[in-house]
Amino acid sequence: MFIKIINLRGGLRGWAAIAAGLAFLVAVAFLAIGLVMFVLPIMLLAPIVYWLLPKPKRATASVTGSGKQVSRSQIIDGSFTAKVEKYQPRD
Repeated sequence: MFIKIINLRGGLRGWAAIAAGLAFLVAVAFLAIGLVMFVLPIMLLAPIVYWLLPKPKRATASVTGSGKQVSRSQIIDGSFTAKVEKYQPRD
């Protein structure tokens, strides 16, 4: 007693459906490989590189005339001036 499980007479529409499905799987696999090869390493390395970059220097306050550096927790009593310089682009 022979039971026919697979019908190999699919015709042109069947082969076209197989080719379209295979092309879709290849496209998804290509995108997944691209994600693993390029995007994920950049996402993993970017915070480490940002952490290792030099930090910008923060401005410190000084009392006029004393030149003594103060921390953020100290209260400064004195007169302060701001010097504004004109922007001159580098050549």
